[in-house]
Amino acid sequence: MECEQILNLMMQVLDGEASPEGQATLQEHLTCCTPCRVRWEQLRALEQLLQAPPERPSLGFAGRVMARLDYRQRARRGVMGGFVLAAGAAVVALLLVAPPLLALPGLFESLPTFYDVVSTMAFGLADTASVVINTLGITVEALLVPLAMLALCGAGMALAANLLWLALIRRIQLARTAR
Repeated sequence: MECEQILNLMMQVLDGEASPEGQATLQEHLTCCTPCRVRWEQLRALEQLLQAPPERPSLGFAGRVMARLDYRQRARRGVMGGFVLAAGAAVVALLLVAPPLLALPGLFESLPTFYDVVSTMAFGLADTASVVINTLGITVEALLVPLAMLALCGAGMALAANLLWLALIRRIQLARTAR
């Protein structure tokens, strides 16, 4: 028989529908076919698992699950409520502040000057940030070689100390066994 037919026979045996000849054929095939034998063991284990009575949940399981769901739901509501409150406050502030600002005389005429001042400040901040970053790069570069050498020396000293310790332990063990 081919393995596909044996698989059908396995299902019949597990369902209790196989004839004694079919069971004998299955056993004969399993002695010479390793993949089918592995599949048969897996199917039998699954069948036993499915036949076992379900385990009862521990005491208080439903309460713990419901408490966790309630906590998550309250947390989600709190976050969403915060977003809604912030958005509402922003809209109210915009509605309260915008009309008086728009009514100010000469507001739109001074916007180009305001833009020039802001852009000049932004470029100044960018230049300052560039200088700070370059200074940090130079400092790191200057410290990199000495720190690497220090790390290598430390690693070498640790290796030497470990080797000396192992040699000392080995001598002590040899002295103990020689007694």
